[in-house]
Amino acid sequence: MYYEELYEKAYSGDFSALNELENEAGAGNAEAQYVLSCVYDNVTSPFRNVELGMYWLKKSSDYGYELAVKKIKELPLEIKYKYDIANKEEEEAKYKDSEYIKPGGIWSIQGRIDRTTYWVYSIIYVIVFAILIYFIALLPKETTYSGFYYSEQPSDFAYYALLIVRLVAVYLIFALQSKRAHDCGHPCLMTLIPFFGIYLLFKEGEPRTNQYGPQPD
Repeated sequence: MYYEELYEKAYSGDFSALNELENEAGAGNAEAQYVLSCVYDNVTSPFRNVELGMYWLKKSSDYGYELAVKKIKELPLEIKYKYDIANKEEEEAKYKDSEYIKPGGIWSIQGRIDRTTYWVYSIIYVIVFAILIYFIALLPKETTYSGFYYSEQPSDFAYYALLIVRLVAVYLIFALQSKRAHDCGHPCLMTLIPFFGIYLLFKEGEPRTNQYGPQPD
């Protein structure tokens, strides 16, 4: 409560409150450091100074203050790099070593792929699944009598083979589009939007490491 009062006073332009916060922060008080970072980082604060705000935020985080740690995790990577809160090489190495973003091959929805890879795999999938469906259609059919006329229907084997091929195709296309969406900074559920896959054919990926992993080589 004490630091909340200091924040309100400093936020309204009280120099004595700001000085008190700076003294407490300089003495290593993590909560004071976090509150001070909020004063400096607030857009409408008379003491607006983003660089100082980031400095005290990092200090507070280094002391393990929970709110500061949480706030830093939510910051975009480019902001962390800009204010030396994170080292670019270390962050990208961490992403590369993370199980969360490993591509996992064509079966995985994790990781990122670039636009060229997306085009190539899209064409391959269309050709491969078209060929499979064509050969399934050539399988012997069963003749059935409805009571009025005879008709030819796909055999049970052809029916289930076609079903499996379609299910595999749907999943592989979803996984492919998910990785491409990640490259553009979008969550995989965006691929459920009609024609989003076509948009991904032309959209440029983010030229940096994002929350889904490092930029594809």
